[in-house]
Amino acid sequence: MPIFEAVLCPIQLQMMQSRFLSGFILVLLLALTSCKKEEEVVVQPDRLEQVGILGAWRLQARAINGITNMSVHFDTIEFETGSASDDLKGNFRSVSPGSETDGQFEVNTGEQTILFRFNDSELVYVFHIPGNDMTFTFTDDDDLFIEDWSRVE
Repeated sequence: MPIFEAVLCPIQLQMMQSRFLSGFILVLLLALTSCKKEEEVVVQPDRLEQVGILGAWRLQARAINGITNMSVHFDTIEFETGSASDDLKGNFRSVSPGSETDGQFEVNTGEQTILFRFNDSELVYVFHIPGNDMTFTFTDDDDLFIEDWSRVE
């Protein structure tokens, strides 16, 4: 029987190594496929950024009922995004000589309007933003106002 054992042992050893290797590969594949792949976080741009209103603006000219006021203006307004990037709401700060106003705003892109909320007041302006310029059109006490604003760099 020594010849039979000598032949059987290498075959058994080879089978054990083959089973071990197969088991190891199976465990390795299970470990690799069970790991969660890190998902890329896609940051959507803020919708207000897409409108082009965010940032600081300075009043350049104001016309009341078609008459342009030729004075130098120091009024500024700054628009900041709100807490949610998927809406069209944010915060604003308006500074005029002698006054400051903080509040919230909401853009309606369908009607090209912006609703300002501050000090228990609500005002609706029509707006147009071609590049680095912005125009507000609104009425106050039956007077038509058209304001031209430029982006502050």
